[in-house]
Amino acid sequence: MVVTASAVGTATATCPNGFHAVGGGFQGLSADITSSVPVGGSPPVGWQVTTLATEVTVYVVCTP
Repeated sequence: MVVTASAVGTATATCPNGFHAVGGGFQGLSADITSSVPVGGSPPVGWQVTTLATEVTVYVVCTP
């Protein structure tokens, strides 16, 4: 995901059907990350990152 300067962006990585998230994270400039959290209920089914004006790659670790 690429976010323009002075903007806030959100990117989400999701697990395939029948799987749930057990962890996650991102690759990018950590100073520009405002949140990195599990999403999608209980148990969570994805990982979401919110960032300020930077490029970020979001990862999720899934299990059945």
